[in-house]
Amino acid sequence: MLLLIIIALVIVFVGISQSVQLMLNFWEFGDLFVRPFYYSLVGGLILSFIAFFRLDFIGRRSLTFWILNLVLKFYRRAGYIEIRDIDFSAYRMGVGRFLAWQLTKTIIGSL
Repeated sequence: MLLLIIIALVIVFVGISQSVQLMLNFWEFGDLFVRPFYYSLVGGLILSFIAFFRLDFIGRRSLTFWILNLVLKFYRRAGYIEIRDIDFSAYRMGVGRFLAWQLTKTIIGSL
């Protein structure tokens, strides 16, 4: 029990120390201190947008939905899957579903 109290106190003191150091840096450097955080946030959002928003409007394919569709068909048909269901290149999503999926991936990626 004493060890847990000591560990908790160390964590609290380190947190307070870091907070004071961060506050002093804000006061002393102002915009120069905040700018790298801003650029890293904007860069991360842009990179996540690029990574997650794969524009494939011609094919409108999604590996996640293809696997989900394949598992559901396998479950519904009691283990029977047709050859055309296994072919990923033949799988196409509807336009609305594809746009909703891309928007969802972008939101998840930017978090």
